[in-house]
Amino acid sequence: MSIRGWVYIIENVSMPDILKIGFSTKDPLLRAKELAGTGSPHPFRVVFDVLVEDPRSVEQATHSALASKREGKEWFRCSLVEAIAAIRACSKTVLLERNNSNEFQSSDDERHTGPESKECWYYNCTKIATISYKGHEYCEEHYKLLRKQRFDRVRSFHNG
Repeated sequence: MSIRGWVYIIENVSMPDILKIGFSTKDPLLRAKELAGTGSPHPFRVVFDVLVEDPRSVEQATHSALASKREGKEWFRCSLVEAIAAIRACSKTVLLERNNSNEFQSSDDERHTGPESKECWYYNCTKIATISYKGHEYCEEHYKLLRKQRFDRVRSFHNG
């Protein structure tokens, strides 16, 4: 069973043209807040992140792809466009992509790709949808619930 997690790009205005490319199983915004305690005069900001299967492998492949631009550990002197292209090229399946950059916006602020990329249609559910049912996408839990409710109604109609 593979782990899902985030590969992210973080920037800081005090370090122009240098980007941090990392991974986390937690929300990247938490990682940016953790970096705030490192003494930087400006806050760190997540400018791009993707939810993927096996984030560590995607991060390592991205670091290898950008090796000639490495400034140190997870820091790279490259454009945001280059960094995003490298992450996309190294990701087999992107479950969710969020672009928070002011400079480089895609047509959607959030782009869903891949077979498991939509959120469950069920009220207030934020799980990834994996099953299409009656024209909507649902997570497995809510799909089973809806199917059970449907069959219970049919049974009660025939038995009642």
